[in-house]
Amino acid sequence: MQERNRDLYPRGLLQPESGFRFSLDALLLACYPGIGKNSEILDLGCGCGVVGFGLLLLHQDKHIRVTGVDVLPDMTEYALENARMLDLQSGFTAINMDIKNIRQSGDVLPESFDQVVVNPPYRKTGEGRLSPRQARNVACFEQETGLEDFVQAASYALKNRGRVNFIYPAESEVNLLHSLLQNRLEPKRMRFVHSRYGDPAGFVLLEAVKNGGRGTIVQPPLFLYADQGNAYSGEALVFCPFLECNSGER
Repeated sequence: MQERNRDLYPRGLLQPESGFRFSLDALLLACYPGIGKNSEILDLGCGCGVVGFGLLLLHQDKHIRVTGVDVLPDMTEYALENARMLDLQSGFTAINMDIKNIRQSGDVLPESFDQVVVNPPYRKTGEGRLSPRQARNVACFEQETGLEDFVQAASYALKNRGRVNFIYPAESEVNLLHSLLQNRLEPKRMRFVHSRYGDPAGFVLLEAVKNGGRGTIVQPPLFLYADQGNAYSGEALVFCPFLECNSGER
């Protein structure tokens, strides 16, 4: 049963029926980092665990461990149950914590992680309609916790020369770059994600190194859809094999 659950991933993950549910950006983020053997990875704002599980499934031979952190207790419970459902509990744990309190919590020690992954809330309050369900607002909107809090938490948790990977709206890339540089995180590579050829970029995938040297590689753009249809492009399926379950090809 657990093997079947892995084959169907990300289908079947437990999520709130009416709250925040993961989307395409989380799957793309899971496929972007380069991962070393025995890496300790921190997922800030882990939700139901989708990014961490993607990393564990893609790098099963590397004996990595993922620690998820989320401010919503229900989400950490979903993440822990999903780990059991996928038989990934030996490599995954989740902590209920507000990342603004990461330094005082004692649950995350300074400079204790090789990698951090972050898919932060990015809408400002007032940019779009708030949900009557606060859990969805916390996941989607910068309310009490914003981009700077996530960047500071990543810098605190990363070892020297450790790497952090973000996915963030392309139109707000300058805000992300500014925050990273203010927190000793040097951008090293980035890739813009477009729906189709000719469309403006919707997201940017970005990797930064703590106390890294200057120099950033801008990688070729990633186009998600072929032509004007809704089928994923070949390059998108190669980049992110988890998209295949929604491609109509299986």
